[in-house]
Amino acid sequence: MGIFKGKLREKFEEAKWAITPKRARRGKLDEAIAMISNYPETKFLLDLMTQEGVGVTFDKNMKNGPAAAQLVTHRETGQQYIALNPYAPATDLALSLIHEMRHVWQDKVLQLTPQTRAAGEPDSETALMLARVREADAHAFVNLMVRRIQNAQIDAADLKSIANQLQQATGKPPDVYQAEVLEKYAERKFKERLDDDAKQMSADFLWALQNLDPYDRQSMVDYHIRYTSPASEPLPHAASAKKFDIDHIRSILHIGVAHEAPAYLDHLTNAEFKEAVLSDVSPEIMSTVSLMNHFEKAAARGATGPRENFGYRRSIEERLANAVNQPPRAQTPSRYG
Repeated sequence: MGIFKGKLREKFEEAKWAITPKRARRGKLDEAIAMISNYPETKFLLDLMTQEGVGVTFDKNMKNGPAAAQLVTHRETGQQYIALNPYAPATDLALSLIHEMRHVWQDKVLQLTPQTRAAGEPDSETALMLARVREADAHAFVNLMVRRIQNAQIDAADLKSIANQLQQATGKPPDVYQAEVLEKYAERKFKERLDDDAKQMSADFLWALQNLDPYDRQSMVDYHIRYTSPASEPLPHAASAKKFDIDHIRSILHIGVAHEAPAYLDHLTNAEFKEAVLSDVSPEIMSTVSLMNHFEKAAARGATGPRENFGYRRSIEERLANAVNQPPRAQTPSRYG
């Protein structure tokens, strides 16, 4: 394997995958799912995937990207599926599945579908915040689940050791009462970690915000295509009576997926939270966002005509192209970390 490099290795991997039997391909996916299926949060998410009809499939077109998985949504039908990189190791697939399943859960909590997405994007700044929060939260959730899986394995070994000691002392396996005591012991250890979970997930979330420059660019390109492109008329979402605000966005910030899962970053006011989320966005993107908002609000009031609308759209497109073509922004420590 070491003799294959660059394009040669890529061709080798393609050929290898092409002749891999379907059973073996399925086996790789089963291995990834097996790694995460025995834990409450990930089992809940796997069940949610089934409930929402979200499929999982290998996609050889993902081989050129850095991600091992991607949630794909058809904007007209609403059909979703998770595309997997067929060349990624099973461990990477498992972690990426957790990330993408968190996105499915986020949309469920926010009641966002392709058909209702405009309600969640009343303006470009809100759309940018939503995209950044969804990604940072998904990254932080993966780290949370890695810690919880590791702790669950440690706790299981601990409980097994205690059960063995009880059996040696009494000469028989733990009875119903003793089993309940052990279960409550495990629950107490889980709850004792919640404060640390919230602190660590907050730190992971804020760290992830520093690394979302590619997402910022793509989310604004997508927004432009939908709402402010010279090739389309302004959509009425900016003047919608339905309000989608920062409180909606923050509703996904929980250290888990159960309804009663504690929130994290709830010590920040909405103004502080907004500043934290947007502080690492490049000036070029924020400038484009400001122009988008000014145009859409003016268009929603009927304050612009066809000529002004076209001029605004053209200016937005030029500014967005300039922002997208800027060199990647250097990572800087967050002031909120």
